[in-house]
Amino acid sequence: MSTHVPTIGVLGVSGTGKSSTLNALFGADLPVSHSTAGTHQFRYLELAGLTVLDAPGLGEDAHRDPGYLREYATHLPRCDVLLWVLTARGRGLALDQSYLDVLRPPRDHLVFGVNQVDLIAPGDWETGPNLPSERQEQHLLEIVEDRRARLPGPVVGYSALRAYRLQELFTALVAACPPGRATALRTAKNLRPTTAARLAAEHRRERTHLRRERIHGWFGGSAPDTSAGQHQRTRNDSTPATS
Repeated sequence: MSTHVPTIGVLGVSGTGKSSTLNALFGADLPVSHSTAGTHQFRYLELAGLTVLDAPGLGEDAHRDPGYLREYATHLPRCDVLLWVLTARGRGLALDQSYLDVLRPPRDHLVFGVNQVDLIAPGDWETGPNLPSERQEQHLLEIVEDRRARLPGPVVGYSALRAYRLQELFTALVAACPPGRATALRTAKNLRPTTAARLAAEHRRERTHLRRERIHGWFGGSAPDTSAGQHQRTRNDSTPATS
């Protein structure tokens, strides 16, 4: 079984944060532009003991797309696993789907990363624990389920800027990699969650634990007093009574 250094292709429509993702996930130091396309050439980068194909974004210029698509068709077969980056706030997938239909990347080795989840409505990201608010979390679940229904591969929501769920994204890439390459990918140097990502994981575990305790408390014993809960919510939502 081959254990050569795996190649990860990072691709997608222009402006989705591919360079930011490479910086966050692999400790790169690529320039990031918020106004124009940052990558115009196909580049193979040596990052964290891996080979990463940094590909130009599609859809930026109709005149460049045909040439990009021809080069994509040449480079994609050289990759062991592919990360297609999208944005959480972009609901339309027609452009991504049209490119996927042309390129036909191998579904078994394709992962969809939904970047910028920190920007989804209502935009009240909890900066202390580095987590989405409860309302954002609900919207995130809906976004990921929607993308899973419409895209041919696993979907992971994450934020490159906030270093949120990078470990989950990396785990999905390992799972989509061919077995021999996956071993090399899993043991690649310098691929460790950042401090922010570790803290976020700890807070997520704590939040999940508290929710499970609440659920088990309800179903393991007596049912909750919903009337009291409703009374409390009504008081919290209304103007406090004066004594």
